[in-house]
Amino acid sequence: MDFTTVKGLENLGNSCFMNSVLQCLSHIKPLVTAVVENTKIESSNKEDRTAKFQKFLREHFKTYFSSSSSSIAPEDLFYYLRKVNSRLVPGRQQDAHEYLVGALSLLEDYFKLEKRQKIFTRVFGGRLVSSISCKVCKHASNSYENMYCLSVVNNLKCQEIESQTPSLEEALRQYFRTETLSSDNKYFCDRCKRKVEASKQYRISDRILQC
Repeated sequence: MDFTTVKGLENLGNSCFMNSVLQCLSHIKPLVTAVVENTKIESSNKEDRTAKFQKFLREHFKTYFSSSSSSIAPEDLFYYLRKVNSRLVPGRQQDAHEYLVGALSLLEDYFKLEKRQKIFTRVFGGRLVSSISCKVCKHASNSYENMYCLSVVNNLKCQEIESQTPSLEEALRQYFRTETLSSDNKYFCDRCKRKVEASKQYRISDRILQC
């Protein structure tokens, strides 16, 4: 497959949100290769969402890279929207992030069934580290959470969102800023054996997001 290929995706009726996600997924080489090369997963359950989505996505990838047309229509995936996320209705304007999260959830289930979870983790996975440091004894405590997306806008203060549209850079700065835990929100330090002031900060460990 030639991953320099760029094709248009036809608007099937307010389907731009889905098309934008499919364009991103179509250019993640390890994902496309893993999905296209695997043809053995066939579920006896005709309502198996994971198997059906994988089948439709595989056919989309194959058509995307083999068709001589300058644009293609991902109709099967479009009419499967409700199975990806029950809130998504064909023909209505929807949120691309909601579609992406639903699609990634089905892809993760698919790779788990195939016992190839490492492929999904390598492409999309990361670990969010929450680090809390006691301001008295300086002891640091880290907790880890697996993730494949960040809700950066949710971390911005309401007044900042209302006053101006934040840039991605500003949203990330706010998300990873150092927060002071004090007053009623003090941290219980295991070494000091009491509630103390502490600093808290998030950071990404091991991986960066692919799209």
